[in-house]
Amino acid sequence: MDNQEEKLQLEILTDSKKQAEKIIAKAQNSVEKNLLKAQNENKTKREKRLHDIAEETDKECQALVVKTDLAIQRNWLLYREKIIADLFQRAKHQAENLPLEDNAKSLRCLAKEALKELGPGEYRAQFSPLDKDVVTEKWLLNVAAELNFQDCKFNLDPTLKRTRGIKFQSPDERVTFDNTFANRLHIMQNDFREKFFSEE
Repeated sequence: MDNQEEKLQLEILTDSKKQAEKIIAKAQNSVEKNLLKAQNENKTKREKRLHDIAEETDKECQALVVKTDLAIQRNWLLYREKIIADLFQRAKHQAENLPLEDNAKSLRCLAKEALKELGPGEYRAQFSPLDKDVVTEKWLLNVAAELNFQDCKFNLDPTLKRTRGIKFQSPDERVTFDNTFANRLHIMQNDFREKFFSEE
């Protein structure tokens, strides 16, 4: 083989080697880029998934906090209602079991207050059978006279059950004044509840 052939072969070989190196470098560069791109995509996907998980967890925590707050508030309201109901149940029991003299005074005040609001007229007076010795027609006329009401007429009805006090009703049942212990305490309980709630 002559010198020129060797040179040509060497040039071809060198050129082929350079081209091969370029192709390998290009392939390596492409592989590195694709690997970096895949790593970045995986990192982005992982970060997005972590972000989504964090958001879901945050939402679940917020929902749990709201649910817990509502349960606490509900239990507090139930507890408070029980306290109020117990308090007024005891008050009703005490009011309905007053000594005779105190009960008579209480009935007189309740009747007077009701008649003052109603004015003179004809009324059915409903009261407990336990109070029939106190609430008589004469007694009611005396209460009306204290208010300077001359034209009053009362039909006695001692049929009030489960409470004491007195309730007046016109013959046509259009006008009623319920001054029973149960009704008074119910009104007081509502007023007390409104005041109790408004101070929070």
